[in-house]
Amino acid sequence: MAPGYGIRLSGNISEANVLLVEDDATQRHIVAAMLESMGAGGVCSAASAEEAFAIVGYPEPGPKTQAVDLILMDVILGDSNGIDLCRRLAASPALALVPIIIVTSLSDAATLKEAFDAGAADFITKPVADYELEARISAALGWRRSMLIRVEREDELEKREKELIKVTEVLQQTNERLQLLSTRDALTGVANRRGLNDFFDMEWRRAAREEGCLSLVMIDVDDFKNFNDSQGHQAGDECLWMIALSLKDCLNRGADMVGRYGGEEFLVVLPDTPMEGALQVAEAMRQSVQDKGVGHSTSRTGAGVVTVSVGVASAEPTMAIDSAILLAAADKALYEAKNQGRNRVAAAPALVTAAG
Repeated sequence: MAPGYGIRLSGNISEANVLLVEDDATQRHIVAAMLESMGAGGVCSAASAEEAFAIVGYPEPGPKTQAVDLILMDVILGDSNGIDLCRRLAASPALALVPIIIVTSLSDAATLKEAFDAGAADFITKPVADYELEARISAALGWRRSMLIRVEREDELEKREKELIKVTEVLQQTNERLQLLSTRDALTGVANRRGLNDFFDMEWRRAAREEGCLSLVMIDVDDFKNFNDSQGHQAGDECLWMIALSLKDCLNRGADMVGRYGGEEFLVVLPDTPMEGALQVAEAMRQSVQDKGVGHSTSRTGAGVVTVSVGVASAEPTMAIDSAILLAAADKALYEAKNQGRNRVAAAPALVTAAG
């Protein structure tokens, strides 16, 4: 909305502030008296373009300028050109919704066209008749009011649109946050089982399309129940958090994912990684956990610290093979690592590794 002007007008001049620009003192007095008799809210006069500019604060209003709802202006202003003045006032953003009525003794078509081209809303020929003046002013103010209402509605719509955009952004961020929380383990901060399954299924399909390979590393904390029983559940939670961090630190690619598969069990998905590379990652993870040196006096490994057992499986996926075969192979390899004495890495048989 144009600055400084509120919607407070009906289709009459009872509350309108009118600027009268007329260099003839007598004519200025006559028209001002007519306006006052019609009940104009306020009438201010200017005898020149400079005075008019000072009143409205051209081109932008200032703190001491007067709010104007309508301008009555003679087309001939002594040494000033009324058409030029009209053009300059109409071009001011602050006066965009202030109608300008030209008062002139010139009624030829060329002059009137020039006035309308300069931004005039209407014209009145001299001598001015009070009934015609009131009718012209009433029509101009009616247009102003309708335009102000329209602008206010557009501003309100723009405001609501911005609010809606802001709410939508907040909802989107909230949904993204909820989505993240739904796929993240609350204790360790790594992916949870749902996040792992979604990622594994996606990478399985991608590897099948691109004829690539995919490896899984299944990890289980050795004798974790004994650790919980002897150290307490708080220490157990801290231990799982430490292990998750150690496993994550061993991944050097953004394409890899580690997550808590359940309880004290973790799963690592390694896209585009053959068995040889997966075994290297698995051994680095096993060693990293052991090097943390978290005491575990009740562990049957004899290491005296928390350790993990690791199973590795690799496959070349196809659309005809169920991805569950790779999970089952990694789980079986983990079982073998446990049977072999824990705190070690075991690989799935070659036949399974080839997805055959």
